[in-house]
Amino acid sequence: MTDAAAAGSELMRLRGDPAAGGSPGGAGLVTVRARVPPPVDGAQDEAWAVLRRVNEVLLAAVLLPAEEHASPDADRHLPPWFRQACAPEGARSPDERRWTARSWLSWFDPSDRPWRWWDAEVVAPDLVRVRVEVPGWPVALGALAWVLEASGAVDVTEDESSG
Repeated sequence: MTDAAAAGSELMRLRGDPAAGGSPGGAGLVTVRARVPPPVDGAQDEAWAVLRRVNEVLLAAVLLPAEEHASPDADRHLPPWFRQACAPEGARSPDERRWTARSWLSWFDPSDRPWRWWDAEVVAPDLVRVRVEVPGWPVALGALAWVLEASGAVDVTEDESSG
């Protein structure tokens, strides 16, 4: 699958288009599980809210034109709440867990993406499952983990049975 076709398929998946279909390419799918704060009264609202926020950020990143990625203000295309969750530019220390918005966005250069969105679901009131398509091994999933954490997840782990 070409980069353009992969990007189009990923965009369809992010938008929830059932026509996206198909089979994963590359090395297949990797599953990531993310815990969310414990629900109140058994509601699944927070888990769904995390997925909605992740989707909002990923759509902004995927829709960013390739020539914009090198722009010093490319992060202006990201949702304000996500930029606020990120570390200030230039302030990252070695023990800082937060990413800067620009460093996070750099992982979305269309020519060098380490993973592409496949699907996600709420599997329990406090747990979401995300699957991403990867071209090969090893794969860097830090940008995926950060968008989940910035969106409200409190613990993100790769499912050892995937890949």
